[in-house]
Amino acid sequence: MAHFEKLSQLKDLRGKTAHNGWQPVYDVSVKTDIAIHHSLTKEGDSYSFANYHVHTNGWHEIAYAFVILKDGTIEWNHDLGVLSYHVGNSNKFAVGICLVGDFRSEKPTEAQKRSLKQLVDCLKKDMPNYKRTRGHNEFPGYSWKACPEFDYRAVCSGEKEFASVPASGASTHTIQQGDTFWSIANENEGLSVDDLKKLNPSVDPSKLKIGEKIKIKETASKPAPKPASNGDMKTTSIVTYLKSIGVDSSFNYRAKLAAKYGISRYKGTAPQNISLLSKMRGGSKSAAPKTATPKKSSSPVKGKIKIIGVNSAAIVMDKPDRNSSKNIGTIKKNATVNISGSVKGKNNPRGYWEVIYDGKRGYVSGQFGRKV
Repeated sequence: MAHFEKLSQLKDLRGKTAHNGWQPVYDVSVKTDIAIHHSLTKEGDSYSFANYHVHTNGWHEIAYAFVILKDGTIEWNHDLGVLSYHVGNSNKFAVGICLVGDFRSEKPTEAQKRSLKQLVDCLKKDMPNYKRTRGHNEFPGYSWKACPEFDYRAVCSGEKEFASVPASGASTHTIQQGDTFWSIANENEGLSVDDLKKLNPSVDPSKLKIGEKIKIKETASKPAPKPASNGDMKTTSIVTYLKSIGVDSSFNYRAKLAAKYGISRYKGTAPQNISLLSKMRGGSKSAAPKTATPKKSSSPVKGKIKIIGVNSAAIVMDKPDRNSSKNIGTIKKNATVNISGSVKGKNNPRGYWEVIYDGKRGYVSGQFGRKV
C-alpha cells in the first residue's frame, strides 16, 4: 500500500467520475514532478471537473490525479502512473493536485493546507524518482497562467500559512456522536490529526467514547524566515518574484501594485505581468507604455458554426492541438461564430474548426461545432 493511501481523508473515486475511454498508464518511475493547481472556481469537486474535462474539453478523463476539497477531503482520481492532461508537454512525468477555489480572490482553507502538505509528503515517498514540486505556472509554457496563486511552498514546507491555535481558543473537546479525529481537526483551525494523536497519546482514535474529553490545544508554529529583499532576479513570473520578496502574490494585490506602477485595467495578462515585473525590479512608477492595438485576423470568413455537444461553452484554443494549446476564450453553447475553415491539427480525430474569435484566429474542437 502506498503511503498516501493511508491518509484518513482520502476518498477513492478512480473510475467513478465521467470518462470517455482511458488515459495511457506508465510505471510510476516516470513520475518526477508534482504539479499544484487551483480550480479557478469558488466551488466544485472531481465529478464536476470530470464532466467539464470530458464533455467540454473532449478529454478521456479528469485532468487531476487528486482534488482537495475545502473541507480537506482528498479525492483520488488516478493511479500515479496515469498520463492525464494538466501541464501540456510535462503531463507524462507530472502528478497533478488541484485545490478547489479561486485563489486570486480567496485563500485555501486550513483543512486544504493540511491535506496538501500531508499528501505531498506521502507522494515524495511513493514516487521513487521524485525531483520537485512546482506550481502550474512554473512548468514550461505556462508562465502566463494565474495558477496556483498561493504560496504552496510555504504550505508544503510547513513554514507558514497555518493558524497557530484553534479558532475557538478552547483547550479541550468533549467527544460527541460521530466524532473522529479528522472531523475534530477540521473544526479547529491550525489543528491536525497528528497534533491530536500527540496531544492524546493514550487515546485510541478508532475507539472514541461519547463524553470523553480530549486535548485540542496546539503549540504555536515557528514564524517563517523572511526572504532576501532583492528576490528572484531570474524568474519571468511576477507571481514567483513577489513570493521571493515576501509580498502577497494574489490577483487582487497585483492589481493594486499595477495601479501604483501606472498599469491601468489590470487583468493579469502576460504583457501586463511582464511590465509589472520590469517596473518593480527597476523601481519605475511611470505610466505604462501604450500597447499596440491587436491586429485583426486577415483570414476570410467562409461560413459559420453553431456550438454543440458541450455543457455550457466550448474552449477556444490558440492552436489546433488540445494537448499543448493555450485557452484564449470560450464560446457559449448554441452560439454561432464565423469560421475561416477547418484543419486536421493534432490529438483530435475530429479535427478543429478555425474560428474568428475577438478579431483573432482561434480553434475549436471539431466535435463541438456544426456548420450552419
